[in-house]
Amino acid sequence: MIRALDPRYRSNLHALALSAAAALVLFLVSTDDGVRQAISIGFRAGAATVGVWAMTRELDPDHPSSAGLAASLSIPAWVVFGVPELMAIFALVLTARVLLRPAGHAPHFVDYLVVFGVGVAAGRTGAGWLLGLVLAFAVARDRGLEGEPAHGARLTALAIAAGTTGMAVQSSDTSSGLGSLIPIIDPALPSIALIFVVVLGLLAAVTTPPYVPVSRADLSKAPLAPRRLQSARRITLVGAILVVLVTREPGLVVTAHLWIAWIAIALVARRIVPLRLGPDTRRR
Repeated sequence: MIRALDPRYRSNLHALALSAAAALVLFLVSTDDGVRQAISIGFRAGAATVGVWAMTRELDPDHPSSAGLAASLSIPAWVVFGVPELMAIFALVLTARVLLRPAGHAPHFVDYLVVFGVGVAAGRTGAGWLLGLVLAFAVARDRGLEGEPAHGARLTALAIAAGTTGMAVQSSDTSSGLGSLIPIIDPALPSIALIFVVVLGLLAAVTTPPYVPVSRADLSKAPLAPRRLQSARRITLVGAILVVLVTREPGLVVTAHLWIAWIAIALVARRIVPLRLGPDTRRR
C-alpha cells in the first residue's frame, strides 16, 4: 500500500516538480523569519504539495491531470493560509488510500505500521486527532469492502484510535478534561478566503458525478473497485466536514488539501480546464 513515487510515470514527475516549486516559493516568501525557519517552511510546503497530489490521485485515479492541477493550486494556498500540519494531511490521504487499495492487495504489516505511526502523530493537534480517528474508522471499514481480507484491521484500528487519543491527551492540558483535546477552537470567525475554498470544494464534491474507474491496481493489475472509490470519496469528505464543524478555522486549514483536490477534480471532470484526461501511463 505504501509506495514511493515511480519517476517512470509522467504524473509522478509532475508531482516532484511541483513539490520542488512549492518548497522554493515558500522558502522565498519566508526568508524574513530567518533562513533556518524558511528552509523548514519550504520543506513542509513541498511535502504538503505532494499530499495534495496524492489526495487527488486517490479520489480521481483515472485522471492524473486533476492531481497536477490540484498540486499547482496548492502553492498559492500555502502562501495565503500557511502550510497545514503534515501528519494531519497524510492521515486523510491514507484514509483514502486504505479504502481505495490502489496497490490491489490488502495492507501488510509494514503498511499498518506506517498507518499507525501517521495516525498517532496526527493527534498532536485537535483537528489532527479527529482525522486520526477517521483513519482508524477507514482501517476498520476496509475489512468490510470487497477484495482480499485485511487481517489485523480491527486491532490496528483500535490501536490507531487509542494512540491518537493518547497523543491528543498528552499534547493538551489534561487537567481541563475532555474539552482540552480540542484546544485550538477559536471563537473568531474564519477568514472569507478559507470559507470560500471550503464551500467551493464542498460544492465540487457533491456535484461531481461518480464513475467506474478503468485504472488498474499498481501491483495486482486488477481493475480498481468502484465501491471502494466511492467509500474513499465519501468517508474522507464526511471526516473533513466533521473536522471543520468541530474545530472551525483550524479545521479549514488542515483539510485544505481535500477541498483543493475536489476543486481540481471538478474542473477537469467538466473539462473547464483543458488538460489531458485518461489513466496514467508509464514511460518506456
